Order: sequence, then structure tokens, then C-alpha cells
Amino acid sequence: MASDALTVCPAADTGKGPQCDRSIGLPRGEAGARYSRGMIPEINYWAVVLATLSSMVVGSVWYAPKVFGTRWSQLAGVSMEGTGKDATVPIVVTVVVSFITAWVLAGAITIAWHFYQGSYLMAALVTAVLLWAGLTAARFITHDAFEGRPGQLTLMNIAHELVTVVVMAIIIGVWPPAGTV
Repeated sequence: MASDALTVCPAADTGKGPQCDRSIGLPRGEAGARYSRGMIPEINYWAVVLATLSSMVVGSVWYAPKVFGTRWSQLAGVSMEGTGKDATVPIVVTVVVSFITAWVLAGAITIAWHFYQGSYLMAALVTAVLLWAGLTAARFITHDAFEGRPGQLTLMNIAHELVTVVVMAIIIGVWPPAGTV
């Protein structure tokens, strides 16, 4: 039962509710066993892979010269000239980091959904925007302020990250893990 997934034992035993293991404050039986199996939430790895690939699509469109690429390269002081070979390492790094982002986002979405219940897609969107604002945007703004980067560059980069995580959240949100919805 989904509501058992986040059940925590009450401070006082009322005789109602789950049988609890007081040493760890979690229910006994199947609900408690889920916690002892590594505490990893349910994740649809196909959605994570698709969300990872979506970040590459968003980045390719966002940084295309006719979209924001030319302005970004001017503000960042990055040359758009070069060969595909020059982009190999950054692309590999981006794929790995995007997978980690999608995986963490998928886990956070499932945890939020278990906590709040309701629509899995709505939990995905709210979780993505909150994580973006509290972690990604906040860190970008802090680092860019100390590095003296142009405000337009910061805005362009955090907007790109917002679009990326929202697209990831939509993919994860419409394709929840089996058994959660």
C-alpha cells in the first residue's frame, strides 16, 4: 500500500496503526522492510534514460546559434568555432551529469509523491521547480556573482536549467514507476 511507504511510528503506542520497531521508529513487516533495502525510492529507469536524452535535446536547441548560442558564447567568452572532436569530452560529461540529475530528480519526485499523494505529474513539476530554485538557480547566482559574470549570462544559464529540469519532470511525471500510481 503506498501510504505504508512513509509510515513512521508514533511516539506513543496507541495500539492502533502498524506494529512498530521502536529501535528504528519504522513499521515492522513489508512496509519496514522497504526501508532496510537501501531506502531507494521506486524509479522508472526508462523515464530516467529518456529524461537524460531530453537534456541533450534541450541543450542542442537552446545553444543553437539562431536561438541563444551566439549571445551565450559572447557573454561566456566561449568560441563556437572548432571541431566536433573538441566537444567530445563536454558531451560525455553532460550525458553522465544529466543521468545523475534525472535519477536524483526521479527519486525526489517519488518521495514527494509518497508524502503529498495526489497527481504524480504535479508532484514531478513542483519538485523539479523547487529543486531548481533552491539548488540550481541559487548556486548559479552565487557563483556567478563572485566570479563577476554578466547578469544576462546567469539569467540565460538558469533559464536553460529550468527548462531542462521541467522537461525531465514532465517525462518522469507522465511515466511513473510501476506500482506507484
